[in-house]
Amino acid sequence: MSSSIIAIPTLGRIGDQITLDQLPEYWREKTFLVCPPGEHGKHYHQTICCPESGIHNVREWIMQNIEAKAIIQLDDDMKFRVRKGKSLVRATPEDVGHAMDWLVEAVTWRGFVQAGIGDHYMSNQQPEEKMCTTVIAAHGYNVEAYRKMGLKFNRIAYHEDVDVSLQVLRLGFPNIVTHKWTRVQPDQQGEGGCSVHRDASNWNQATHQLKALHKEYVRHRWRDLSPEDAEKWGGTVKGSPMIMAKKAYRDGCAKTGVQPIKEFSNG
Repeated sequence: MSSSIIAIPTLGRIGDQITLDQLPEYWREKTFLVCPPGEHGKHYHQTICCPESGIHNVREWIMQNIEAKAIIQLDDDMKFRVRKGKSLVRATPEDVGHAMDWLVEAVTWRGFVQAGIGDHYMSNQQPEEKMCTTVIAAHGYNVEAYRKMGLKFNRIAYHEDVDVSLQVLRLGFPNIVTHKWTRVQPDQQGEGGCSVHRDASNWNQATHQLKALHKEYVRHRWRDLSPEDAEKWGGTVKGSPMIMAKKAYRDGCAKTGVQPIKEFSNG
């Protein structure tokens, strides 16, 4: 069993691996592109052929079929930044390697089941580490804990990483995100990736499903799309869930009888 690996799900853009290209060599050796049968072997890098379709099913297949102590799942279109003082600057491969090391440390010897890298937007106003939040796009897991806790990525087609975050928190376990290193991604509905299957209709359906699964911890926010975005999404309105992560964690602690971390014990 490997101690830790990176899995990068990719669909329709096997030859354009933005995330992979930024990893240092020692992490590339432990990184696998997870792709459908038709793209298997079409990249110089090592690939794993996944029989499932849909990002939710692919993520779950990774968690149940790859043997490692820690699995990091990264979107294939990310660039990274690192905090220098109060500024964010472009991360070097060495910086990105440190971010991957941080994820592994968080889910192994620090005891978190789930850890992530925050979005760059306004991240310099966040603490370097933030607990009890949503983890998306760049996330690491303690594989044994994930399986034993019965966590599942494949309950809804989209917002699947938000769903897992809430599953963790509602069991009374904190997660953690770093803002020392951050991720930058293009707008949704770029060529390839989830956009192959995703449109406004099934995205909004998943938003409703997320709300149904976590009624007390999700609110809907609906946004009218511009003509340009409406064309990309095939619809005029897009749902965006607002997550009450800290409340989910506090209620999870109360339900399981676990003492919450002090800073989340009230309010």
